[in-house]
Amino acid sequence: GDFSAAVTGLLLALNLPANIPLWQCVIGALFAIVVVKCLFVGIGCNPVNPAITARVFMLVAFANLAKPAFPLDATSSATPLVELAEGGTPSLINLFLGNIGGALGETSALALLIGGAYLLVRRVITWHIPVATILTVFILSFLLDGFSFINALSWVLSGCLIIGAFFMATDYSTSPHTSLGKI
Repeated sequence: GDFSAAVTGLLLALNLPANIPLWQCVIGALFAIVVVKCLFVGIGCNPVNPAITARVFMLVAFANLAKPAFPLDATSSATPLVELAEGGTPSLINLFLGNIGGALGETSALALLIGGAYLLVRRVITWHIPVATILTVFILSFLLDGFSFINALSWVLSGCLIIGAFFMATDYSTSPHTSLGKI
């Protein structure tokens, strides 16, 4: 009745590739709700975020089964994280606007930041966890990737960092309660 299962399903969907078979989505959603939420006495008692735990479960369980459920007409290329790991630098504007490949919830940093700002304005979350998470990745990327501001910003804008920082790490039952703990 509180739509937490719908939120879990939406967050899981935002982390899945577009070509994943439907039956894998169903198993992932069942794992998130039944195993992660229900086995730990229900809403608010789960020790981990159900959506990301289901995604990790699916990554392990279906690593060799990533065949499309239906044919797609798409261009295949390296993801921004692969490009960065291989020493390249993706276009910052493409990363920001979402003109890149990847799961729905990891492509447009702009859309995710708008969603995160909405949660902040509505006081659903506080700034502590998202800012600490994103700054930590930026600083470590800067220090470990050749002191390059552009590369560090590329690491922040690519992949699932922003959705993780705003929408998963701020899960009420799995995040600290004090401001200092959140940082």
